[in-house]
Amino acid sequence: MRRDALRLFFQRLVLATLPLTAGCSTQVDGGNPDLASTGVIVLDGGFPDGGNCSDYCAAPERCIITPTDAGTTLIQCYTDHTGRRPATLRPAALAAGESELGRLFAQMAHLEAASVHAFQTLAGELRAYGATDRLVAAALRAADDEVRHTRLMSGLARQFGGQPVAPEVDPPASRSLEEIALENAVEGCVRESFGALVATWQAHAACDPTVRRAMMVIAADETRHAELAWSIAGWSGTRLDGTARARVAEARQAALSHLRLETTREPGAELVSRAGVPSTAHAQTLLAAFTLEVERRAAA
Repeated sequence: MRRDALRLFFQRLVLATLPLTAGCSTQVDGGNPDLASTGVIVLDGGFPDGGNCSDYCAAPERCIITPTDAGTTLIQCYTDHTGRRPATLRPAALAAGESELGRLFAQMAHLEAASVHAFQTLAGELRAYGATDRLVAAALRAADDEVRHTRLMSGLARQFGGQPVAPEVDPPASRSLEEIALENAVEGCVRESFGALVATWQAHAACDPTVRRAMMVIAADETRHAELAWSIAGWSGTRLDGTARARVAEARQAALSHLRLETTREPGAELVSRAGVPSTAHAQTLLAAFTLEVERRAAA
Protein backbone atom coordinates (compact mmCIF):
# COMPACT_ATOMS: atom_id res chain seq x y z
CA MET A 1 0.00 0.00 0.00
CA ARG A 2 1.35 3.45 -0.91
CA ARG A 3 2.47 5.42 2.12
CA ASP A 4 0.58 8.51 0.94
CA ALA A 5 -2.66 6.63 0.21
CA LEU A 6 -4.48 8.04 3.24
CA ARG A 7 -3.36 11.59 2.46
CA LEU A 8 -4.66 11.33 -1.10
CA PHE A 9 -7.93 9.80 0.12
CA PHE A 10 -8.46 12.66 2.60
CA GLN A 11 -7.65 15.36 0.06
CA ARG A 12 -9.90 13.92 -2.63
CA LEU A 13 -12.75 13.41 -0.19
CA VAL A 14 -12.49 16.96 1.16
CA LEU A 15 -12.32 18.54 -2.29
CA ALA A 16 -15.28 16.46 -3.44
CA THR A 17 -17.35 17.41 -0.38
CA LEU A 18 -16.39 21.05 0.11
CA PRO A 19 -19.24 23.24 -1.23
CA LEU A 20 -18.43 25.05 -4.45
CA THR A 21 -20.21 28.08 -3.02
CA ALA A 22 -18.08 28.14 0.12
CA GLY A 23 -16.59 31.55 0.68
CA CYS A 24 -15.36 33.57 3.60
CA SER A 25 -17.65 36.46 2.83
CA THR A 26 -20.70 34.24 3.26
CA GLN A 27 -22.46 34.24 6.62
CA VAL A 28 -22.88 30.75 8.02
CA ASP A 29 -25.91 29.93 10.15
CA GLY A 30 -24.68 28.54 13.42
CA GLY A 31 -26.12 26.03 15.82
CA ASN A 32 -26.87 26.27 19.49
CA PRO A 33 -23.77 27.86 21.08
CA ASP A 34 -24.48 26.07 24.38
CA LEU A 35 -24.10 22.74 22.58
CA ALA A 36 -21.27 23.70 20.25
CA SER A 37 -18.85 20.89 19.48
CA THR A 38 -16.18 22.36 21.73
CA GLY A 39 -18.50 24.35 23.96
CA VAL A 40 -18.37 24.73 27.70
CA ILE A 41 -21.79 24.39 29.31
CA VAL A 42 -22.39 26.22 32.59
CA LEU A 43 -25.26 24.99 34.76
CA ASP A 44 -26.58 27.38 37.39
CA GLY A 45 -27.28 25.73 40.71
CA GLY A 46 -24.99 22.78 40.12
CA PHE A 47 -25.37 19.46 38.34
CA PRO A 48 -28.91 18.07 38.70
CA ASP A 49 -29.51 14.95 40.78
CA GLY A 50 -29.72 11.98 38.49
CA GLY A 51 -28.12 13.94 35.68
CA ASN A 52 -25.71 12.31 33.30
CA CYS A 53 -22.95 13.58 31.08
CA SER A 54 -24.72 11.95 28.14
CA ASP A 55 -27.52 14.49 28.63
CA TYR A 56 -25.07 17.16 27.50
CA CYS A 57 -22.24 15.43 25.66
CA ALA A 58 -22.41 12.82 22.92
CA ALA A 59 -19.60 10.72 24.37
CA PRO A 60 -19.87 10.60 28.18
CA GLU A 61 -16.39 9.17 28.66
CA ARG A 62 -15.02 12.37 27.11
CA CYS A 63 -16.95 14.66 29.44
CA ILE A 64 -15.54 16.55 32.43
CA ILE A 65 -17.76 17.93 35.24
CA THR A 66 -16.22 20.62 37.44
CA PRO A 67 -18.09 22.37 40.32
CA THR A 68 -17.12 26.02 40.76
CA ASP A 69 -16.89 28.21 43.85
CA ALA A 70 -19.76 30.29 42.47
CA GLY A 71 -22.16 27.38 42.84
CA THR A 72 -22.34 26.58 39.16
CA THR A 73 -21.15 23.46 37.34
CA LEU A 74 -18.84 23.52 34.34
CA ILE A 75 -19.39 20.74 31.79
CA GLN A 76 -16.84 20.31 29.03
CA CYS A 77 -17.41 17.97 26.09
CA TYR A 78 -14.24 16.62 24.53
CA THR A 79 -15.11 16.18 20.87
CA ASP A 80 -11.83 17.19 19.31
CA HIS A 81 -10.17 14.27 17.51
CA THR A 82 -6.66 15.48 16.77
CA GLY A 83 -3.96 13.90 18.85
CA ARG A 84 -3.82 10.59 20.66
CA ARG A 85 -5.27 10.66 24.18
CA PRO A 86 -3.12 8.66 26.65
CA ALA A 87 -4.91 6.18 28.88
CA THR A 88 -3.54 7.83 32.04
CA LEU A 89 -4.59 11.40 31.18
CA ARG A 90 -6.18 13.06 34.20
CA PRO A 91 -9.39 15.08 33.83
CA ALA A 92 -8.66 18.78 33.68
CA ALA A 93 -10.96 21.77 33.88
CA LEU A 94 -10.17 24.00 30.92
CA ALA A 95 -10.87 27.72 31.24
CA ALA A 96 -14.03 28.81 29.47
CA GLY A 97 -12.14 31.43 27.49
CA GLU A 98 -13.60 34.50 25.87
CA SER A 99 -14.85 32.91 22.67
CA GLU A 100 -15.72 29.63 21.06
CA LEU A 101 -12.50 29.88 19.06
CA GLY A 102 -10.45 30.37 22.21
CA ARG A 103 -12.07 27.31 23.79
CA LEU A 104 -11.55 25.24 20.65
CA PHE A 105 -7.84 25.89 20.41
CA ALA A 106 -7.25 25.67 24.17
CA GLN A 107 -8.82 22.21 24.11
CA MET A 108 -6.77 21.22 21.08
CA ALA A 109 -3.56 22.46 22.73
CA HIS A 110 -4.38 20.42 25.84
CA LEU A 111 -4.91 17.21 23.84
CA GLU A 112 -1.93 17.77 21.58
CA ALA A 113 0.30 18.18 24.66
CA ALA A 114 -1.16 14.99 26.12
CA SER A 115 -0.37 13.21 22.86
CA VAL A 116 3.35 13.80 23.45
CA HIS A 117 3.11 11.48 26.44
CA ALA A 118 1.00 8.98 24.50
CA PHE A 119 3.52 8.62 21.68
CA GLN A 120 6.53 8.49 24.00
CA THR A 121 4.87 5.67 25.93
CA LEU A 122 3.89 3.93 22.71
CA ALA A 123 7.46 4.06 21.39
CA GLY A 124 8.76 2.33 24.52
CA GLU A 125 6.04 -0.30 24.34
CA LEU A 126 6.70 -1.00 20.68
CA ARG A 127 10.37 -1.48 21.41
CA ALA A 128 9.60 -3.78 24.35
CA TYR A 129 7.36 -5.99 22.21
CA GLY A 130 9.90 -6.29 19.41
CA ALA A 131 8.44 -3.93 16.84
CA THR A 132 10.60 -2.78 13.97
CA ASP A 133 12.95 0.16 14.36
CA ARG A 134 10.83 1.96 11.74
CA LEU A 135 7.70 1.81 13.90
CA VAL A 136 9.57 2.92 17.02
CA ALA A 137 11.18 5.82 15.17
CA ALA A 138 7.82 6.86 13.71
CA ALA A 139 6.26 6.96 17.19
CA LEU A 140 9.13 9.12 18.50
CA ARG A 141 8.81 11.44 15.51
CA ALA A 142 5.08 11.72 16.21
CA ALA A 143 5.86 12.80 19.78
CA ASP A 144 8.08 15.57 18.39
CA ASP A 145 5.29 16.57 16.00
CA GLU A 146 2.88 16.92 18.91
CA VAL A 147 5.27 19.30 20.67
CA ARG A 148 5.07 21.56 17.63
CA HIS A 149 1.28 21.14 17.45
CA THR A 150 0.99 22.19 21.09
CA ARG A 151 2.85 25.42 20.35
CA LEU A 152 0.67 26.11 17.31
CA MET A 153 -2.63 25.50 19.09
CA SER A 154 -1.54 27.34 22.23
CA GLY A 155 -0.72 30.38 20.12
CA LEU A 156 -4.12 30.26 18.42
CA ALA A 157 -5.87 29.77 21.76
CA ARG A 158 -4.27 32.89 23.21
CA GLN A 159 -4.98 34.83 20.02
CA PHE A 160 -8.69 34.16 20.49
CA GLY A 161 -8.81 34.60 24.27
CA GLY A 162 -8.39 30.98 25.36
CA GLN A 163 -6.18 29.73 28.18
CA PRO A 164 -4.38 26.45 27.42
CA VAL A 165 -3.98 24.11 30.38
CA ALA A 166 -1.02 21.73 30.60
CA PRO A 167 -2.14 18.09 30.80
CA GLU A 168 -1.50 15.92 33.84
CA VAL A 169 -0.60 12.38 32.82
CA ASP A 170 0.05 9.64 35.36
CA PRO A 171 2.95 7.23 34.81
CA PRO A 172 1.85 4.46 32.44
CA ALA A 173 1.21 0.99 33.76
CA SER A 174 2.62 -2.08 32.05
CA ARG A 175 0.21 -3.15 29.31
CA SER A 176 -0.36 -6.29 27.29
CA LEU A 177 -0.05 -6.21 23.53
CA GLU A 178 -3.82 -6.55 23.28
CA GLU A 179 -4.33 -3.48 25.48
CA ILE A 180 -1.96 -1.53 23.26
CA ALA A 181 -3.79 -2.73 20.16
CA LEU A 182 -7.17 -1.79 21.65
CA GLU A 183 -6.02 1.76 22.39
CA ASN A 184 -4.40 2.03 18.98
CA ALA A 185 -7.64 0.97 17.27
CA VAL A 186 -9.69 3.61 19.12
CA GLU A 187 -7.28 6.52 19.51
CA GLY A 188 -5.22 5.94 16.36
CA CYS A 189 -7.15 4.13 13.63
CA VAL A 190 -10.44 5.90 14.39
CA ARG A 191 -10.18 9.10 16.42
CA GLU A 192 -6.78 10.40 15.30
CA SER A 193 -7.42 9.29 11.72
CA PHE A 194 -10.77 11.10 11.62
CA GLY A 195 -9.08 14.07 13.26
CA ALA A 196 -6.58 14.14 10.39
CA LEU A 197 -9.47 14.18 7.93
CA VAL A 198 -11.19 17.04 9.80
CA ALA A 199 -7.88 18.94 9.92
CA THR A 200 -7.57 18.50 6.16
CA TRP A 201 -11.06 19.98 5.80
CA GLN A 202 -10.14 22.92 8.05
CA ALA A 203 -6.96 23.56 6.06
CA HIS A 204 -9.22 24.20 3.05
CA ALA A 205 -12.29 25.73 4.71
CA ALA A 206 -11.00 28.01 7.49
CA CYS A 207 -11.49 31.69 6.67
CA ASP A 208 -8.88 32.89 9.13
CA PRO A 209 -5.52 32.65 7.30
CA THR A 210 -3.58 31.95 10.51
CA VAL A 211 -5.88 29.06 11.34
CA ARG A 212 -5.69 27.76 7.79
CA ARG A 213 -1.88 27.73 7.79
CA ALA A 214 -1.75 26.00 11.18
CA MET A 215 -4.24 23.33 10.11
CA MET A 216 -2.19 22.59 7.00
CA VAL A 217 0.68 21.61 9.30
CA ILE A 218 -1.60 19.66 11.64
CA ALA A 219 -3.31 17.84 8.77
CA ALA A 220 -0.05 16.66 7.20
CA ASP A 221 1.40 15.42 10.48
CA GLU A 222 -1.80 13.84 11.80
CA THR A 223 -2.31 11.99 8.53
CA ARG A 224 1.16 10.51 8.95
CA HIS A 225 0.21 9.55 12.52
CA ALA A 226 -2.92 7.88 11.19
CA GLU A 227 -0.81 5.81 8.80
CA LEU A 228 1.39 4.86 11.75
CA ALA A 229 -1.70 3.70 13.64
CA TRP A 230 -2.69 1.44 10.77
CA SER A 231 0.86 0.09 10.50
CA ILE A 232 0.78 -0.73 14.21
CA ALA A 233 -2.61 -2.38 13.72
CA GLY A 234 -1.17 -4.59 11.01
CA TRP A 235 1.91 -5.46 13.05
CA SER A 236 0.03 -6.23 16.27
CA GLY A 237 -2.73 -8.13 14.47
CA THR A 238 -0.28 -10.81 13.38
CA ARG A 239 0.72 -11.33 17.02
CA LEU A 240 -2.75 -11.58 18.59
CA ASP A 241 -5.02 -14.60 18.58
CA GLY A 242 -8.45 -14.59 16.96
CA THR A 243 -10.32 -13.75 20.16
CA ALA A 244 -8.11 -10.74 20.85
CA ARG A 245 -8.43 -9.53 17.25
CA ALA A 246 -12.22 -9.73 17.58
CA ARG A 247 -12.11 -7.54 20.68
CA VAL A 248 -9.96 -5.01 18.85
CA ALA A 249 -12.45 -4.97 15.96
CA GLU A 250 -15.32 -4.45 18.41
CA ALA A 251 -13.51 -1.52 20.03
CA ARG A 252 -12.91 0.02 16.62
CA GLN A 253 -16.62 -0.23 15.75
CA ALA A 254 -17.61 1.27 19.11
CA ALA A 255 -15.30 4.24 18.46
CA LEU A 256 -16.96 4.82 15.09
CA SER A 257 -20.36 4.73 16.79
CA HIS A 258 -19.21 7.41 19.24
CA LEU A 259 -18.08 9.58 16.34
CA ARG A 260 -21.54 9.29 14.80
CA LEU A 261 -23.02 10.62 18.02
CA GLU A 262 -20.50 13.43 18.29
CA THR A 263 -21.18 14.66 14.77
CA THR A 264 -24.84 15.29 15.64
CA ARG A 265 -23.86 18.47 17.51
CA GLU A 266 -23.96 21.56 15.28
CA PRO A 267 -20.89 23.76 15.82
CA GLY A 268 -21.30 27.50 16.24
CA ALA A 269 -21.12 29.85 13.28
CA GLU A 270 -17.72 31.27 14.18
CA LEU A 271 -16.20 27.79 14.44
CA VAL A 272 -17.55 26.89 11.01
CA SER A 273 -16.50 30.11 9.33
CA ARG A 274 -13.21 31.22 10.88
CA ALA A 275 -11.85 27.84 12.04
CA GLY A 276 -13.32 25.76 9.22
CA VAL A 277 -14.94 23.24 11.55
CA PRO A 278 -17.28 21.13 9.36
CA SER A 279 -20.99 21.60 9.92
CA THR A 280 -23.02 18.63 11.10
CA ALA A 281 -24.05 17.78 7.55
CA HIS A 282 -20.50 17.94 6.22
CA ALA A 283 -19.04 16.09 9.21
CA GLN A 284 -21.52 13.26 8.73
CA THR A 285 -20.73 13.07 5.02
CA LEU A 286 -17.02 12.89 5.80
CA LEU A 287 -17.62 10.29 8.50
CA ALA A 288 -19.69 8.07 6.21
CA ALA A 289 -16.87 7.89 3.66
CA PHE A 290 -14.28 7.57 6.42
CA THR A 291 -16.17 4.61 7.93
CA LEU A 292 -16.05 2.77 4.62
CA GLU A 293 -12.30 3.39 4.40
CA VAL A 294 -11.80 2.11 7.96
CA GLU A 295 -13.75 -1.04 7.15
CA ARG A 296 -11.80 -1.53 3.93
CA ARG A 297 -8.47 -1.20 5.71
CA ALA A 298 -9.56 -3.45 8.56
CA ALA A 299 -10.54 -6.16 6.09
CA ALA A 300 -7.30 -5.90 4.06
